[in-house]
Amino acid sequence: MGFRAEKKNITIRFSENHDLYGFEATFRGMDIRTYLRVTGMDGGEAESVGSGIERCSKALLSWNLENADGKPVEATPEAFMDQDHDFVLAVSGAWFEGLAGVPKSSPLPANSPSGEKSPEEQIPMEIAV
Repeated sequence: MGFRAEKKNITIRFSENHDLYGFEATFRGMDIRTYLRVTGMDGGEAESVGSGIERCSKALLSWNLENADGKPVEATPEAFMDQDHDFVLAVSGAWFEGLAGVPKSSPLPANSPSGEKSPEEQIPMEIAV
């Protein structure tokens, strides 16, 4: 019996101190070939911000967004692109962070040690202007 590697979904949530606290959305993940191409890590140029936002809108699976009347907004690419500029940038940015595996809202625990001071002396630096 073989192993089936499933593509992961990315669920984004914002921290309590963020303007979008309470919003939650789930997006499709991305295969590594596409990710490397989109980010320019394959040696080519990275996608433009506009292309990345459009790609994000098409990856949207679900969200808890409501309109001004408190009715659910359907999770479609069109509805995503109809949202406020700042909202779209924050959400698409969080999706890309999730794709990269960088959880923005997961600080170190309070009991985490601060580490040791470097045993090497500080190297003085001068900058001539």
